[in-house]
Amino acid sequence: SRSFTFIATGELLIHEFVADAADSYGSIGFNFSPMFKRVAPIISGADLAICHLETPLSTDNSVLEYYPTFQVPYELADAIKFAGYEGCSIASNHLLDNGIKGLEATIGHLESSGIKATGGSTKSG
Repeated sequence: SRSFTFIATGELLIHEFVADAADSYGSIGFNFSPMFKRVAPIISGADLAICHLETPLSTDNSVLEYYPTFQVPYELADAIKFAGYEGCSIASNHLLDNGIKGLEATIGHLESSGIKATGGSTKSG
C-alpha cells in the first residue's frame, strides 16, 4: 500500500514578544528555530508540508514592524526550513504591507532558505 502524508498549518504571525524571544535565542540576529523544535519531527516527517506565512519578511532587519503592519525578522525563513516545510503560502492581507520591495524580500528570503513561496508574485501573467 502506498501513502502520501500532507501537512498544512495556519498562520505564522510574528508579534513583537515572539521576535523578542527569537532575539534572546540568537547570538547574532534572531533564531526562531527553537520555537519549532517540538513540532519539527512531525512536520519534517510529512511527504509535503506547507505553512501560511501571514507576515512579510524584512529586507535586512533595519526596520521591523509588528502591528498593525508587519515586517518581521528575515531569519524566520531559516526556521521555517528547519521545521521541515517545503513551501509557504504568502497570500494574506499583509502581503503588501511593505510594498513590492517587501514582497520581493519575502520571496527572496524564503527561496534562499529552500522554501517555495506561493500566493504572491512580482511578475505579471
